[in-house]
Amino acid sequence: MIDALYIQHFGNFVSLFHRLGVHFVMIPLVAGTSYEFLKLSDRYMHVPVVGALVKPGLWLQKITTRKPDSSQIEIAVKALEAAL
Repeated sequence: MIDALYIQHFGNFVSLFHRLGVHFVMIPLVAGTSYEFLKLSDRYMHVPVVGALVKPGLWLQKITTRKPDSSQIEIAVKALEAAL
């Protein structure tokens, strides 16, 4: 979408590096907007529409994450001790 807007207003990209530069500049805007949407979705989770939009992501998170077992915790503690 950024590419389409850029081309519509400024014409074609001069090079691949020019295109990557435009995308790189947009990272803070996209990250900030995403962060704010996450905060708002948490605050308004009780609203049915917001809850319906957030649920698929929460289901995916439940499928792809699980609590660590005791051996994983033991390794994490040893790694932390070594780092400190």
